[in-house]
Amino acid sequence: MSPPRISNIYVLLSLTPLADSQAIAQAIQTHRHHHSLNPAILDKAEAWLLNPATRQRYDAQLRQQQPDLFTSISPSLQLETHNEPHRLGLLDNSIHDGRGDVRIEPDVYLEQDIYATSHKRYSLVSKLIVYGAIAALILGLVLLFSWPILQRTIFAPSDWDKLEFQQALVQQGWQENAQEQYAYLEAAEYPNQLALKYEKNEVWPMLINTSCDMNPQGLCQVKVNIRTHNHNDFEFDDTVGMGLRNDLPLVTRALRSDMVTALQEARQIQVRIYNGNQPMEMTFRPE
Repeated sequence: MSPPRISNIYVLLSLTPLADSQAIAQAIQTHRHHHSLNPAILDKAEAWLLNPATRQRYDAQLRQQQPDLFTSISPSLQLETHNEPHRLGLLDNSIHDGRGDVRIEPDVYLEQDIYATSHKRYSLVSKLIVYGAIAALILGLVLLFSWPILQRTIFAPSDWDKLEFQQALVQQGWQENAQEQYAYLEAAEYPNQLALKYEKNEVWPMLINTSCDMNPQGLCQVKVNIRTHNHNDFEFDDTVGMGLRNDLPLVTRALRSDMVTALQEARQIQVRIYNGNQPMEMTFRPE
């Protein structure tokens, strides 16, 4: 003869067999306060469920009679990061699995089972933006450090480009040093030359074989005034370094390109440097 069927006190208290003692005591107190259950049932709940040994025997007998109640509830959480519902058991707050945020949504209730939907934290578009920015940063750093090499190799002017530049100056009245391959002007006052000369594949304006008194920092003060055919004046007042060079650059790298452009349009160039603490002024005119 089978044992008599026992009542499911968990269902009457709106709980599951996974509820702890605190939740059971709270449910009993709530039902007593609202008089929503027979006091005799609440007395049974206190006697059977709040005593660990008695509850263990009660759960064992309830499991034999209603096994589906226990198999339908799983405390384990197996989450995936796609938008499908997953059976989670009884949950009351969010869970983070390290790959995406999980939002608990009580979409379906089956004997206190809760179903939740996991959501990806980053969309495909946001990932493309982030990865694209990282790739652009890496490419920019590579170009930054490799630019000097590229200037001397891939982007370096050819011999033909250098010759065309030199011949264009000759047509404007500059003289040509075929051996050294540069264009120059002679000073009216001194035997000095102002040249546009390629140095490391860049055109530099400089005074050939010219000395200058340097300050304690090893720099020389140079002032250049350029008058062009369209009557625009350009004035460059700069402090340049000579180092161990025999040729004196007329400008630093920051202003080099502007001075080269102005010299190509010049009809008169005045240069002042200091030699022996005395200003040395030179005038150059394309013929």
